[in-house]
Amino acid sequence: MAGAGRDTIATLLKEVYIPGINRQVNDEVLGLNRLESRADSLVEGLKAVVAVDLGRNAGVGPARERGALPVAGKQRPNRAVYNLKSLYGRGEITGQAVRSTANNAAAFARALKYEADGLHRDLRKDLARQVYGGYDIAGAAAAGGINASAAIAKVEVDNGAASFTLTSDAPIRQGHIVPGMVLDGTANFTSTVASAVDMEVLSVNLSTLNVTFTADPTGLAANHFLVRANTVDASGNAGITGISAIISSESFGGLNPATAGLDQWRSLVDSTGGAFSQDDLHQMWNRVRMEAGESPSEIWTTFGITRAYFNDLQSQVQFTEPMKLEGGFRVLAFMDKPFFGDVDCPLGAVFLPDTDGIHIAAESKDFKPLDEDNSFLHWITGFDMWEWALQRDMEVVAERRNTSAKLTGLTDTGY
Repeated sequence: MAGAGRDTIATLLKEVYIPGINRQVNDEVLGLNRLESRADSLVEGLKAVVAVDLGRNAGVGPARERGALPVAGKQRPNRAVYNLKSLYGRGEITGQAVRSTANNAAAFARALKYEADGLHRDLRKDLARQVYGGYDIAGAAAAGGINASAAIAKVEVDNGAASFTLTSDAPIRQGHIVPGMVLDGTANFTSTVASAVDMEVLSVNLSTLNVTFTADPTGLAANHFLVRANTVDASGNAGITGISAIISSESFGGLNPATAGLDQWRSLVDSTGGAFSQDDLHQMWNRVRMEAGESPSEIWTTFGITRAYFNDLQSQVQFTEPMKLEGGFRVLAFMDKPFFGDVDCPLGAVFLPDTDGIHIAAESKDFKPLDEDNSFLHWITGFDMWEWALQRDMEVVAERRNTSAKLTGLTDTGY
C-alpha cells in the first residue's frame, strides 16, 4: 500500500523542543564551599598576613630558698605572609547569537546568560580542583615542592599521534581534564616543556586513561606533569596553593618548618598507604590532639574510602542518623565530626583539615566581573562581538598547620 504516512509528510511536521538545557556533568564543589564558609576571610590589598605563636616561654621552673629564679624566657611570635593569586575567566559572544536568542521561543536559552552563567560555574569547578591540588601525585612534590600543587595529572606513556596515557584515571573520572581544555607540560613546576603547538585536549578515554590532543605536543613525554596553560613559570605556581601541599612539611607563608624553632609550622602526614583503616585514622586524630591540643574539624576523602568507612560502620557499630551539612549534604561522622566524600579529592587520600586553621582568604566572596568601566560587556573593536571577564584575588592560607593532617597512598577505587 502506498498511503500517506509520517515518513512521507516528515517535512511538514513541527519539531517541538522541551524547554531548558539539561546539564550532563558534575558541578559539585563541596570542599571549596567548606573553605569559603568563614565569615572573616575577606581581605584587602595584595597580601594576607597572619600572626602566629610558634613556641613557649622557657623561663619556668623551681628555685630553692635564696636560689636564683629561672632564666627569663619569651614567647616566639612570627608571621606568615601570603600573596593573593589572581584567577580569571573570559568569555565572548557574537551580536548575532545574542539577537537570535532574545526570547525563549527562539532558542533553548538566551545565549549571553547561558554563557555567562556557565563561565562562572566552570570557574568555581576548576577552583574546587585547585583547593586540593596535585601535590600528592607520585613524584610531584619531589619535582616541584609546594609548586606541585599546580599538577593535574602525570604522563605515563607517550603513545605517539598526540595521544598520551596517564598514570591514573582520576583526572578524567573527576572531570579535571576535559575536551577543549588547554594544558602545559612541566617537569619541575618552574618551566614548561617546549611545544610547537597549543596543547588543546581533543578527547579523553576513561577506560584506557588516554588523553589525545588536537596536535602532537612535541616536547611532552613520560613522567611529565600536566598543568593548566600559563599556570607555572619561573616564579612557580600562579594558581592557588591546594590543601594537599599545605598539609605537609613544605615551607609556606614564608616560614620553613625545617628552620630551628619553626617545627610546629607543619602538618602530620601518614604516607604508609595500604587499605583504609579506622585505627590508622584514629591514631592520626590522636597524634594531632597530642601535638596541637586541638582536633581537626572535618574529614574529607574520596567516595571510595567513604564507602569503605561506611562498610566498617555497618559491621562494627550501630549508628542512627547521618550528619547534615549546610546546603543539605548528608554525611557520616567520625569523633562527632563530619566525614564525607568529595568528587574532587585526590585518589587514595584522607584529609583531616582544621577549617579554622586553613581557609580561603580573598578580596571578594566570589568571582566578580572586570567592570571598572561600569560595563559587564565590552565591545571587541571592529567586530559584531562582545567579551566579558570574571576575576577573583585569593589564596588558601594557614593560620595553624599542626591542627590538620592527612593519610595518603591508600588503596582506593575512587568510587
